[in-house]
Amino acid sequence: MGSFGGDQVKEIACALEQSGHRFLWSLRYSPPKDNLWFGVPIATWPMFAEQQFNAFQLVRELGLAVEIKMDYRKELNTDGKAVIVTSEEIERGIRCLMAYDTDIRKRVKEMSVISRKALMDGGSSFSSLGRFITDVIDNIS
Repeated sequence: MGSFGGDQVKEIACALEQSGHRFLWSLRYSPPKDNLWFGVPIATWPMFAEQQFNAFQLVRELGLAVEIKMDYRKELNTDGKAVIVTSEEIERGIRCLMAYDTDIRKRVKEMSVISRKALMDGGSSFSSLGRFITDVIDNIS
């Protein structure tokens, strides 16, 4: 997992305060699939290679997340200073994420229902896993 420098943490703190929303700072990692399962919108801020792809897919292709900063790089600028995402960019993302009655929030709720149905008896994931287990058992010898 990544970490932020002091300047970036100050920008994050300013953005959270300026957003006007109550917040709880969580230090545990919560995979995006958990957020979707529980119908919680996601704010993307990819820091590593695979996160770029996942963020793009969640924000642009599926419409299930809000972008904080899509092209963030944890490297240094040409002047040797760390790239800092501004409090304004972070605040915009927080406000979008916390807004009620948005298309993103509706799609996340729909995806939560769909994913739960897929795991129920007769659902697509339930059936596929059953077929896989049967196939493995039939071909063990």
